Amino acid sequence: MPEVRIRVKICGITQLDDALFCVKEGVDALGFVFYRGSPRYISPLAVQRILKKLPPFVSKVGVFVNASRREILNVIKTTGVDCVQLHGEESQDLIDFLRRSIKVIKALRISSEKDMRLIHKFKADGILLDTYVSTSFGGTGRSFEWRWLEKVKDFNKYIVVSGGITPYNINRLLAVYKPFAIDCSSGVEERPGIKDREKIKLLMRKVRSYATSR
Repeated sequence: MPEVRIRVKICGITQLDDALFCVKEGVDALGFVFYRGSPRYISPLAVQRILKKLPPFVSKVGVFVNASRREILNVIKTTGVDCVQLHGEESQDLIDFLRRSIKVIKALRISSEKDMRLIHKFKADGILLDTYVSTSFGGTGRSFEWRWLEKVKDFNKYIVVSGGITPYNINRLLAVYKPFAIDCSSGVEERPGIKDREKIKLLMRKVRSYATSR
């Protein structure tokens, strides 16, 4: 049986040292939040400085919430991110436009089992499933019911699971569903925007252990 390869994105990076540590631990993708309403917001110029120090073969993801086409394009040009993640009420037209030049992940906020049907609504390079919280667009540390993922087991899209994933509950998620990738933010933090390195090490160890044990 081929190895189950689950990719890991650490989101809400604001510090170069944290970014470099994640890369050293084998994290596949780093997320930078360009939504000013987030406690993990980072400016495009700050991200530009961080990305210049990163080695090759690491995906750099810009996270946006209801940003305009012009704003997204300006951030891509300034920073050099190679993927965008859309967390608001963005249209399929915007997704289609952006996909002409960059990979696009569309985030869906899940509040009930029936929300799993929203996966069919969008065509993107990946679909991220996060927990619906009325006062936030992400990074809340809350999980949706992972048993609902049974509905997408045979769905032919790249699914990223987010929302409340920590080193201490990752095994419970993987026992239910094996996503293409997981996306962690608050679950591996000391405080918003500052990562907890021991939690990152433990998370990566558990993900690797799961893959090699299958």
